[in-house]
Amino acid sequence: MTRPPPPPPGLADPRYGSATITPHLLRYLTLVAAERGHDLGPALRRAGLSEGALSAVGGRISYRQGSTVIREALAALGDPALGLAVGRRQRVTAWGLVGFGLLASPTLGHALDLGVRHHGVAGSMLDYRMETAPGGAAVLATARYTDSGLRAFLLEEAFGSIVALIRDSVDGAFAPRAVAVRHARPPYGRAYEEWFRCPVRFGADDDRIEFADDWLDRPVPSADAYALAQVVQLLDAARDRGRERQDLVEGLEVSVARGARTSPSWRSSTSARRSPRTTRRSRYGR
Repeated sequence: MTRPPPPPPGLADPRYGSATITPHLLRYLTLVAAERGHDLGPALRRAGLSEGALSAVGGRISYRQGSTVIREALAALGDPALGLAVGRRQRVTAWGLVGFGLLASPTLGHALDLGVRHHGVAGSMLDYRMETAPGGAAVLATARYTDSGLRAFLLEEAFGSIVALIRDSVDGAFAPRAVAVRHARPPYGRAYEEWFRCPVRFGADDDRIEFADDWLDRPVPSADAYALAQVVQLLDAARDRGRERQDLVEGLEVSVARGARTSPSWRSSTSARRSPRTTRRSRYGR
């Protein structure tokens, strides 16, 4: 098996190692891998996870854990279009509460707005925003970290799953107005056009999927105002808990760092680091 590439250096953001992401993406990644005869259980364990953790109610993973498993899956399966395959495999329930919110929304436009506002609850590993455009709107995706090795995978999974969910819940004939990505056209670029059924622009200035007004106004067949109000209440609560959890993690990390700096052992190690001998030992890993 090809050894997966190491994670990119310099990911010092405390969110990188904080378990705040719902594991929906990894659930479908393991499903796709299993359908191809590959068990990701060892990769999960190396990332400090178990298959049970992916299905546990309220379970969370960190970006570090998710990216580790994705890299191993890419190396093991040898499919550079794996992100698109994982996105296409999903159904509206794949996004948990957010998926049910999409089903209860009055129109596709409302559903997209809800999905963007609560993308963290849906387990996204990218950040999103929605903006209006002449004759429609666009959902823009941005990376949380400088992680070029996973960028294409995450974008393909994200845009691919958005289209899959819309076809599953609104209309199987749905097609975006356009898709644009910043990376160069890959050798499997034709798979983009076949799945999205719209113009795809590679080497663009940003990463976006565009929707025409007539689709944004399309009613969702399962719309239910009462159910939507209940789901939104649950989503708001889940989002607030996620923010509180992140604030707690970051606060603990700051406290630990400050405590380490004021401890006698830290002061003595600081003094030791001033000596040339200790500097040489550190430099050569001794």
